[in-house]
Amino acid sequence: MGNAPRPPARFRLQQQGNHVFGRVSFFYYVIHLYVIHGIAVYIGLWQGFSVGDMSVLFLYNPPAFGISLGGVYVVWVVTILVLYPACA
Repeated sequence: MGNAPRPPARFRLQQQGNHVFGRVSFFYYVIHLYVIHGIAVYIGLWQGFSVGDMSVLFLYNPPAFGISLGGVYVVWVVTILVLYPACA
């Protein structure tokens, strides 16, 4: 590209090992979906729902299924703590 300006370092892609987008590996993007889904199933079972109750399209979840926003933050932090060693 000749003399085209380069973006600042914080916007450049990091290439370390496998596929990396930004500074987080592609592995995290794939595995966090499974971890969060597993946590959601565990929470549903803890709330007294069966797997059959939760095996529906997301628009038709049971009325009392789910957690508060504070609970979502807890799940978010737990997911990051569980996956950080694998992605560091």
